[in-house]
Amino acid sequence: MHSAPIFPGSLPSAPSRRRTPWQDDLLAQMLARHAGKRILIADASPADRHRLFDLLRDARLELDFALDGADAVTRASDAPPCAILINPRLPVMDGLTASRVLRSLPFGRQLPIIAVSDEVLDDVSVRCFVAGIDDIVAKPLVADALHRCLLRWLDRRAVAAAPVWGAPARRTG
Repeated sequence: MHSAPIFPGSLPSAPSRRRTPWQDDLLAQMLARHAGKRILIADASPADRHRLFDLLRDARLELDFALDGADAVTRASDAPPCAILINPRLPVMDGLTASRVLRSLPFGRQLPIIAVSDEVLDDVSVRCFVAGIDDIVAKPLVADALHRCLLRWLDRRAVAAAPVWGAPARRTG
């Protein structure tokens, strides 16, 4: 079951939320450098999907949602996102298996994969990193932590994709 991506303009405006100057700065950085970038969110919980949407809506990111790991792999294969937020405990195909599959795909080596989990104990963290997950954001979700983590990985991806000055241009076609 595929649904269309969600764009901020397609939803009703939420009541204004108070933010700290620190949150305003993180949001300004996200808007300036990453507005419009596609983020795939893979989480089976409607409450967690809604919370992630609520925390990311003001960054003007294009948010797409998958309900299980297999759906996340399919959606990412159809249109590679700039980053994935994935719950390690997903139905059909768990988030760890989905992350391993994503890493094996041509675009997967450079794809930031961030676990969103209420389990951040050492053994869970190790299993996430062995599966190819780059970072973990702990639940309950906090705006500052989520924005900082996503900003860090989107910035790294942008730097990795930037042309190297003085390097010969790649020929296409």
